[in-house]
Amino acid sequence: MSKQPKTTGEHIIDLQGHIKGVKREVYHLKTTQEHMHRDIEKVGNKVDKFLYILLGALIAAVIAVKIPLWEPQFLTKQGWHNP
Repeated sequence: MSKQPKTTGEHIIDLQGHIKGVKREVYHLKTTQEHMHRDIEKVGNKVDKFLYILLGALIAAVIAVKIPLWEPQFLTKQGWHNP
């Protein structure tokens, strides 16, 4: 526990100290929030890139399964409709 102020002047000085501490904490919270916001944006961008790559790979896999290019009809000049 801290020492209790006895006079009005001591109360004012004590309150000024509290205000100074609150200002310091608010400043610290603001700067921390800005850093966290930037870090969250960076992580969000990385997640977006990963999802785009994953989506592209899945689409490529579906196309590879649906249109098998290794079958003879693609290797000859015959179309799909010719038996």
